[in-house]
Amino acid sequence: MQNLTMPTRCKMFVTDFDGTLYCRQNGLSAADCSALQKIRDSNVVTVLATGRSLYSLSMVLSPVSTLPVDFVIFSTGAGLLRVRDMAIIHSANLPGVTVDACISVLDAVRADYMIHGPIPSTQAFHYKRQGNGEGSDTDFMRRVDMYKEHAQPLTAPHTPYETATQVLAVVPATDVDTVRDAIQEGVSECNVIRATSPIDHKSAWLEIFHKSVSKSQTLQLLSKMLNINQSEIWAIGNDYNDDDMLQWAGVGAVVANAPESLKARFIVMPEVGLGVHTFIAPLLTCASGYPHALGQVSVTCGESS
Repeated sequence: MQNLTMPTRCKMFVTDFDGTLYCRQNGLSAADCSALQKIRDSNVVTVLATGRSLYSLSMVLSPVSTLPVDFVIFSTGAGLLRVRDMAIIHSANLPGVTVDACISVLDAVRADYMIHGPIPSTQAFHYKRQGNGEGSDTDFMRRVDMYKEHAQPLTAPHTPYETATQVLAVVPATDVDTVRDAIQEGVSECNVIRATSPIDHKSAWLEIFHKSVSKSQTLQLLSKMLNINQSEIWAIGNDYNDDDMLQWAGVGAVVANAPESLKARFIVMPEVGLGVHTFIAPLLTCASGYPHALGQVSVTCGESS
């Protein structure tokens, strides 16, 4: 295990949503929300960085402003929302030609996939199921059923949209590397990000975005807008799609329910419901207001505290 020294100076705090701040069984932790409010009151910019679209987020958090955050990075960085006026201040969509290239590759490997409409109409999607899983209760079909009022089967060999937020492929965990390699070889100008399904918490998702899209790239854009240094940003997450954000932030941590490969490389906090306010705690022991008193807090990387 590696002992890290964590500076308490923080000007921006970023948290993932599903599995980090939000638990499907228990909802939001009051202690986590209270801690976010306290650092926000101390002039720390608070940011939610989620793989969910704004529509999907609204299904469990309505209105979004009920959470004490200043900005929402949504759809894994494809969009950026300023909460005070609910304005989308940045978005990046895939051009149609890139989506068509994705369709060709995913059809060739017989993957199940969905094509989501451009921001802000991300909830609309066309889907194609090719037998990657048995029965209607697969993760893929459960997702289609969840959003059935916005879902249509894809019947043409090309995208129905001029631009798209993303292409999402649901693949067996054993096929992740093979399918990802095929996409990266056959599709240019894109970024392929792995995530774990928030529906069954085990299926592998491969999300294909514009090359400029990831949580870290949109976080970097926001930090430049606000003139905040990378070293002054703390971030916490729980899944593979948080990896780049945690690596980029000045201080990165994961909750204890994260995959072992992430826990081996980042500061480890307690599980969802406990991890966010535990991570924030050192900030609350500093002098009130920002800038915080410079100090050092010893934490452990690779094991739960």
